[in-house]
Amino acid sequence: METLETEAVGPVTLSAPRRWSIATNVVTQETATLPDFEREQLRWLQHYGLGANLTLKELAAQILQPDGTAYSQDSLYQTLTGKRIREGVNLRPLAEAIARFRRRVEEVSAKSATAFISTPQSRKLFRIFKLALEKHRLAFVFGEAQIGKTSAAAEFQRLHNHGQTHLFRLPTRGTMGDTLMEVGLRLGIPSRARVTDLRRRIIESFDENNLIIVDEAHQCLYGRYHDTTAMVLEFFREIHDRRGCGVVFMGTDVLRSGILHNKVLSQLWRRRSPGLTVQLPAMVPDEDLNVFADAFGLEPAPDKERRISFDAGGTFAANPKKLQTDIVREEGLGSWIRLLEDARDLAKETSSGMSWGRVLAAYCQAQAMEM
Repeated sequence: METLETEAVGPVTLSAPRRWSIATNVVTQETATLPDFEREQLRWLQHYGLGANLTLKELAAQILQPDGTAYSQDSLYQTLTGKRIREGVNLRPLAEAIARFRRRVEEVSAKSATAFISTPQSRKLFRIFKLALEKHRLAFVFGEAQIGKTSAAAEFQRLHNHGQTHLFRLPTRGTMGDTLMEVGLRLGIPSRARVTDLRRRIIESFDENNLIIVDEAHQCLYGRYHDTTAMVLEFFREIHDRRGCGVVFMGTDVLRSGILHNKVLSQLWRRRSPGLTVQLPAMVPDEDLNVFADAFGLEPAPDKERRISFDAGGTFAANPKKLQTDIVREEGLGSWIRLLEDARDLAKETSSGMSWGRVLAAYCQAQAMEM
């Protein structure tokens, strides 16, 4: 009987012992000349094995030939590290076996993934990501925290996670060394590598088939030595220049100001493309908030006072639209979505339908817990 590993595929945590033994730069280099289908499947396998932190033996057991027998650990290793590619072995059967496994993994992933709600703003970001990927361009997304940038980038990566799209979050106030270690870890490069080797191997991990999304890109601009910390962003520009991959920088207005006023970053800014520099609104647009409301079974937030009663005889009144605006502006979109989730849970507990009254009740419960 076929079995399927269903571990969540994501970044390897800093505390997790490394079990996957092949670095991304090795697979990128060795598969560069393969036909598109074979290259894509092998790079997806690398991405999956690294993200799920499997051993080669565990992964090989899942890659089945048409007769149901598994490929050997040695076969995968020699292919991913280039030996069989250089020998001219026909890799089509292996690639087709990987593709069958990939379809099963993606079916499980789609069922278990947290529901992503597509909005006009997220679709706009998707277009930016797609253009940067396909045209190998630099792009910039500026916007306040908690307005949906990261969730859109994570969903784009999930849909393009076959070794193609890489999402990196810069460490808080991260130095160049911090960033190299973080990115190297995500790519499966041994942490004991010397800095010069680490830089080289990170650069070699990408080519024109890749997109890098640098989230929280403003983090490297905090601190006294702006010229030095700006080199983190310059490093990603170097990857773009040397390897031809698309790069999207996402951050707050600290990033925009830093790029415009830091002489070290002038080359980075001059490489921007028309239409690929986006300033998101400070407030999540009403049309997006209406989409979120609809996803939770609600009409757009009414702009009039609603009053709810409690069993103890008390009442609470509020304007749902104003409450929505205040929470999104002051606490962020994430806080508002969590309140809608709490209201949905409350509706299920009471076997009642979703309503703005339930949202107000969930808000009251949250306020009471904080007191």
